[in-house]
Amino acid sequence: MRSLVPFYLASCLLPGCLMGGQEGEDYTAKTTLDAGEDMDGGGGGGEGEGEGEGEGEGEGEGEGEGEGEYTRAELGFSTQQIVTRNGETGDACGARYTGSSLEAVSCPDCDWAFSFAVTPVEEEVGCPSLDFSEAPAFGVGTYGDYGTFLFLQVDEGSWTALGSVTVDGDGFSGRIYEAYGMYEQYDVIYEYLRYTDVSGTAYR
Repeated sequence: MRSLVPFYLASCLLPGCLMGGQEGEDYTAKTTLDAGEDMDGGGGGGEGEGEGEGEGEGEGEGEGEGEGEYTRAELGFSTQQIVTRNGETGDACGARYTGSSLEAVSCPDCDWAFSFAVTPVEEEVGCPSLDFSEAPAFGVGTYGDYGTFLFLQVDEGSWTALGSVTVDGDGFSGRIYEAYGMYEQYDVIYEYLRYTDVSGTAYR
């Protein structure tokens, strides 16, 4: 089962996340739908050639080693919030997180998927933050005709497509969440832009 939802909803499935804004604010959020590049699925194409003798055997072994299954992955998240007051730039803050894979998990639409231990690298007080304390599972794969997406496991066997990513070899990157909002408080008009970027690499 899979679904496509804005990242601010998916992220709040992680207990304690703080992506919300001020009381009474009006905001919109979007999930990227730009088609990404196809990611190499990684197969054992060289195994058949490896059964041959001599030169064919050497080529087959080399290809098999380079196209095996993914065994681990690393990723990073970066959140940013930029606030203006009456049209003038005010505060800007952000947070960064890094994650290392723990174990492989099953994801029907993914080229690879793992549970991750994600830890904060930098967090600022009062800035939107994410809570990854329950070792969430992420994967990268094709979402229908939309392209390559980052997926989040919601429940066992259920995955949500967070946002499109661009793949370069075994690496990927993309903006998976973006929101704009405006609210008024004490005759001051506040506008803010929030976004979350992700990048990572899978290893064979």
